[in-house]
Amino acid sequence: MGARAGLAQLVERFSCKEDVVGSNPTPGSRGPAGPRLILRILVVTNAYPAPERPAYGIYVARLVAALEREGHEVAVAASDEEGGGWRSLRKYARLALRARSAVRSHPPDVIWGHYLVPTGSIARHAARSAHVPYALTAHGTDVANAERSPRIRKATLKALGDACAVFAVSDDLAVRLEAVAGPLGDRLHIVSAGIDLEAFVDGDAEVAAAALGWDSDGPRVAFVGNLIPRKNVARLLAAFATARAEWGGGSLAIAGDGPLMAELVEIAGALGIRDHVRFAGAVSPADVPRWVRACDVACLVSLREGFGLAAIEALACRRPVVVARDLPVAAAVREGVTGALCAAEDVAEMAEALVRAAALDPGEAARTAAEPYSLASETARAVAVLERCL
Repeated sequence: MGARAGLAQLVERFSCKEDVVGSNPTPGSRGPAGPRLILRILVVTNAYPAPERPAYGIYVARLVAALEREGHEVAVAASDEEGGGWRSLRKYARLALRARSAVRSHPPDVIWGHYLVPTGSIARHAARSAHVPYALTAHGTDVANAERSPRIRKATLKALGDACAVFAVSDDLAVRLEAVAGPLGDRLHIVSAGIDLEAFVDGDAEVAAAALGWDSDGPRVAFVGNLIPRKNVARLLAAFATARAEWGGGSLAIAGDGPLMAELVEIAGALGIRDHVRFAGAVSPADVPRWVRACDVACLVSLREGFGLAAIEALACRRPVVVARDLPVAAAVREGVTGALCAAEDVAEMAEALVRAAALDPGEAARTAAEPYSLASETARAVAVLERCL
């Protein structure tokens, strides 16, 4: 049996039952401050940081920390393993075992699954065994998988079927999810993963750049993310080469790692800009704000994103952004004020957007645009929904 068939069987295994999940008869205790519930939450996720991959699923880890700061009791059943082929079978089988073990060792009031299939299916079965409600968050790739595969779409419908709440990280993703799963009614909520407004703050760009050893003879452009095809970094390199020629200088920092690293280095060389592109490799989450503060322009020109929090992080640091206009996060960008929009597949238009954005000083307007997406406020909104689930 091939790996694809094996993964299909795994999908079926975690989505074959139609049992309705019951509600928890004993919700978490009320805190001393009054009516606010202190919840016992089991977070089930297939992406979570590990020492060798500290940025993997960092948004889920930040959510867990925010929940704990609010006094909630949080247990985590997570996988930090890479998938692909037979590794996916092992990864999700282990995640299912961890979820069942966590239900026994830390009986929850509610289970919160991140990503839909197979993780949402695992969360559903864990909730069934614990007789508690569960909620699911769609992050983007899970919806794209359901759009492409009838088998995953069927499994997604079952995973969502009994969920007391479904979170989508953007309005656009919510529309796509309902196109796949049908109307979700008042179970559907738009809640982003949120950003840490205490970490992403303004600062002296020259001081930050000096700390990073990032020298430049012109505008500093930053990209932070994984080096995978949908991030569209090859076109960003070509657009930067054009913009740099117009500026008469400039430097691009690529803070991230991934399977395209060698290819992108080669492309930079072919474009004649290799000496002006800083390939920083994997960057720890704690260092990301410094890279953003050091730049004059931050870029998110992906072909596809569930939302695009990297652009919000740059706005929180009061830096202008260049964003692909089809991304959900583009709605938070004011053309000519906090950034510039472009077509993700048009290198010339992207280069023009870089030039426009580099001339901006968005200041407080950028910070104001970021504030609605704070980790604290987004977490509070999600918790209010989970409380209603009980």
